Amino acid sequence: MRGSMSRTRSAISSLLLAALAWSAPAGAASFPCEKAQNRVEKAICADAEVSALDEYLGRYYHAARATLQDAAPCLAADQKQWLSAVRNACADAGCLKKVYLERLAELHPLQPGASSLRNVALPAVASLV
Repeated sequence: MRGSMSRTRSAISSLLLAALAWSAPAGAASFPCEKAQNRVEKAICADAEVSALDEYLGRYYHAARATLQDAAPCLAADQKQWLSAVRNACADAGCLKKVYLERLAELHPLQPGASSLRNVALPAVASLV
């Protein structure tokens, strides 16, 4: 049973990585990895799936700011808090994947169709809207 569960998780992870790799630009991450300065940025760049999620989060964040217009400063403050309290609290790629998917799910309702993440199941979380 345990081996079966591990293989299932591995298969799901492989499918997620393939979907993200197919749809994310080469280089991914929302920042230049050669300029990664802290342990979290280095962890993002070290894992292709997390790097792709970071790229999508950058897209989602910018689209959400454009959608919110006058409320964009509120989103900026929320994003800064998320980065420092949630993302930067992660110690490994598994944690980063989880928190990135949750943050993407929060921002998903604010996305125009063209920038929406496809072929990836986002967790059910409350949206920021």
